[in-house]
Amino acid sequence: MGQKVNPISMRLQANKDWRSKWFVGKNQYAKYLADDLKVRKLIQDKFGSRGAINKVDIERSPNLITVTIATAKAGVVIGRGGQGAQELKAALEKVYGVPVRVNIEEVKKPDLYAGRREHRPPDRAPHELPPCYQERQCSYYARRCQRYPHRSFRPSERR
Repeated sequence: MGQKVNPISMRLQANKDWRSKWFVGKNQYAKYLADDLKVRKLIQDKFGSRGAINKVDIERSPNLITVTIATAKAGVVIGRGGQGAQELKAALEKVYGVPVRVNIEEVKKPDLYAGRREHRPPDRAPHELPPCYQERQCSYYARRCQRYPHRSFRPSERR
C-alpha cells in the first residue's frame, strides 16, 4: 500500500507555489483559514463558470491583504468601468475587516487548466455531438435512463 500525498505539496519545489501566503500562531490559524475559504467560496459563487476563475491566491501582510485572481475572462470579473472589481473589493473588506487589494490576472492559455476544460463542450463538430449536448439539456439522470431504460436512477423513483 502506497502512502497518499497531496500532489501540490510534491510540486511546490518544482513548479507550483502556495495558494495562501501567511503565517500565524496556532491560536489564529483556524480563523485565518476559515476567512480564506470564505473568500474563495464568495468569489466562486459570485462569478461561477461565467468568470472562468482558474485560481485565487491570497497573501497577507500585517496591514494589507492581496487577493490575486487568475481568470480566463478578466472583463467579466472587472465589470463595466471597473464596477465589478470595486464590488468584489468591498465584499472582501467586509469579510476580512482590513484593507484589501484585488489583482486580476488574465490567463493566456485557459485550455491548459483542467478546471476550465470541464465548462466547455467537447471539441467536435455540432453534428457529431451526442443529442444531450445538442439540446443543452444534458443531465446525469437523463443519460443514465437512456442507457438503462428498465432501471430507475432518480432518488425519488427508487423502490
